[in-house]
Amino acid sequence: MGDINIYSDEDDEFAQQLKIVDVIRHPKHKYYSNYYDIALMKLERNVTLHNTVAPTCLWLDDEIRFLELLAAGWGRTGFGEDTTKTLLKVQLVPINNEKCSTYYQKGDRKLENGLMDHQLCAGDEKMDTCPGDSGGPLHVKLFDGWKLTPFLVGVTSFGKACGVSAPGVYVKVSKFGDWIIETLQRHGEMATRFMFEPMVCADRYNNLREYKENLVYKVNLQEYIEWSNIYVSSSISNFTVKLSRQYTNDSVSSNCSGTLMEPNVVARPTHVVLANGKMIEMSEIIVHPSYNSSISPFYNNIAVVKLTSFAPILPFCGWYGDPKPGRKLLITGQQLIPNEESNGIIQHH
Repeated sequence: MGDINIYSDEDDEFAQQLKIVDVIRHPKHKYYSNYYDIALMKLERNVTLHNTVAPTCLWLDDEIRFLELLAAGWGRTGFGEDTTKTLLKVQLVPINNEKCSTYYQKGDRKLENGLMDHQLCAGDEKMDTCPGDSGGPLHVKLFDGWKLTPFLVGVTSFGKACGVSAPGVYVKVSKFGDWIIETLQRHGEMATRFMFEPMVCADRYNNLREYKENLVYKVNLQEYIEWSNIYVSSSISNFTVKLSRQYTNDSVSSNCSGTLMEPNVVARPTHVVLANGKMIEMSEIIVHPSYNSSISPFYNNIAVVKLTSFAPILPFCGWYGDPKPGRKLLITGQQLIPNEESNGIIQHH
């Protein structure tokens, strides 16, 4: 770990080599099959954390909503080629299993039932993972403020011959979240589902994460942050209102926000609106007719809320034209940071 060229001592300043003392295979894995091709390995001791060696976060959401994923490994560099001395990475595009099944069909060697839901595919017209890359990461780097946090989406499993423009197959980590956590607990680790929440995990090793490339500049080999390029600000939009739910005991909880579109109309639903410190009740919530929370909660997820009175702030104008290509947009809202003892801590961004 912490090494790039495994055949050279020149970059070994932060390299770590530890013995594997136990391999815990998934209980459903069989050597004659490509299913459930995942295992956990216990090391002789904890690694020394450094900005060159830090744990990844796990992507435990079944939806893979990323346009590109990153794979890495020391495998072969092509068909009939030797393994690489230097760690290589490649950007791959996720491919749905239906399309991928044209390459990996039911009844193929080690695929008696075809591709299953705990497997995912990713590929590129020219690049791919190769023999020797198995077990390596398929991950995405998510941006939070000015740091990039890696999330493990898949584990390299198998594929066709290198360089034939066929997608590779990866173990889908989200399907094994419960097994991973339960296995860690059985081996004495203080692991909980909460620890793997994206915001919680991203914050845990934030000091060790890499900066986004355009946010750092160097002077005499010393790194400095270019604060003028930061993407996140703590200032609050004048058009944003906090949406809250008031209970019978007069307590109020807030976990989302909306935008004032007219003096008495807000885009986004709940029960009570807090605008500029003033509590305003809602008279009507009109949810988009195609919204279905049980089938596709992330699609058509919008509502118009009518208030009982005018808000004491100016409304925002809505843009109803086509998106402007290449134009940057400003996103405002509330960030919900999970908390094990409560529903969450709200921070404005």
